[in-house]
Amino acid sequence: MATRFTDTGSRGFLNLPDHNDYRTSKVVVVPFGLEKSVTFARGTAKGPDAIIAASHEVELYDMLFKSEPYAQYGVATLKKFPLAKSHKAALAQLRDMTAALLKDKKFPVILGGEHSISGGSVPGVAKAFPKGFNVLHFDAHSDLRPEFEGNPLSHASALHLSLPYLHRIVQLGIRNTSTAEAPVIRKATAQKRLKLFTGEDIMHGKKPTFLKETLAFLKDKPVYLTFDVDAFDTSLIGSSTGTPEPGGLGWYETLDILCAATKHLNIIGAEFVELLPKQGQHAPDFMVAKLIYWFLNLRFAH
Repeated sequence: MATRFTDTGSRGFLNLPDHNDYRTSKVVVVPFGLEKSVTFARGTAKGPDAIIAASHEVELYDMLFKSEPYAQYGVATLKKFPLAKSHKAALAQLRDMTAALLKDKKFPVILGGEHSISGGSVPGVAKAFPKGFNVLHFDAHSDLRPEFEGNPLSHASALHLSLPYLHRIVQLGIRNTSTAEAPVIRKATAQKRLKLFTGEDIMHGKKPTFLKETLAFLKDKPVYLTFDVDAFDTSLIGSSTGTPEPGGLGWYETLDILCAATKHLNIIGAEFVELLPKQGQHAPDFMVAKLIYWFLNLRFAH
């Protein structure tokens, strides 16, 4: 395991001239382009490379902090490593890496890949935080199917795979669920383990207290962020995700939520999944790269 924790130096996420080595960086970016169960459009395996490449064009100066905040926390990017061939083994691989990074006092930022990687990362968080943790989930889909097309490890089951390990979860931006998920949602909601806010709740003000409720629901324990880029409206993400849904979150709404979350919650790690890079369409790749940098600045900069 230790040999995998080798950083790329300055050619990693953000192309940093300094503050980029594993030993001294608080943040560690993990490229994990797992793609085993996508059902509509393929290509998420290329997501990590596209995000890292686009991040080299992100301006390091942050207008909010009036500085280059990365120097306050440092970002190391792990060198790419072979993923296990079987789906189950790859999830176990990520589980162990996530747990090891957290126990090494690092803040993991995992780049997918399809959303089923939560079936590895979330159990890894559980190993490092045995007293419990919560999850903040951005997505167009609730991903609570017990299985999809006979596969319990499906990307459509990402949060169902996570449920046994987490204490509470808030889902934001949801625009699509299924008959199979309805009883799971009802049960978890009745148990006070789940709050679900739709895209309409947020964007049309149907539930204007969603953010206050989110923070109150999650603040009792450390929080892991899982961000599926199809949470964004299709006007922003377009076809650069496998299963786009209209009616999603805007850029500033998303930043406002992350700003509040980083201010009031103890976020201990994150993953960004389901980017499907398209040749000649770089805007979504850049958007995701910039989102990650701004999120890290909000989380760590002072």
